[in-house]
Amino acid sequence: MAPLLLFITGVLAGLIAGFILSRLFQRGSTGDGAGERRLLEERLLKADQGLEQFSRQLEVQSAELKGIQQEALQAREAAAISLGLPRFRGQVDRSHAMTLRLSIDDQPDQDQAPVHGAAKAGGCSALPQ
Repeated sequence: MAPLLLFITGVLAGLIAGFILSRLFQRGSTGDGAGERRLLEERLLKADQGLEQFSRQLEVQSAELKGIQQEALQAREAAAISLGLPRFRGQVDRSHAMTLRLSIDDQPDQDQAPVHGAAKAGGCSALPQ
């Protein structure tokens, strides 16, 4: 009888220990999602690092673009000054306007009729051709 009682005690102790150990290891690996959370945190960290690197590259390229635009603007201004053109669209200094007026006034075949008089007389058809 003693061996049978020892056998039953051993089986029960093994079942209890196995149940406790299985619950303990099961909870540690997937019970609360710690492994999955760690994996997601690693992926988020990699994504943040990639975004930061992209942001730095974008800032560098933006600075380069501003520099190139500034150089192009300076070259355009230098070319306009060397050709005697206005520096910017719509900007005409007085000396340039006076030069244009004098060059127009020097043309011998100008009609001296005022423009507003032609408009009162019926538009473009009233002007001499």
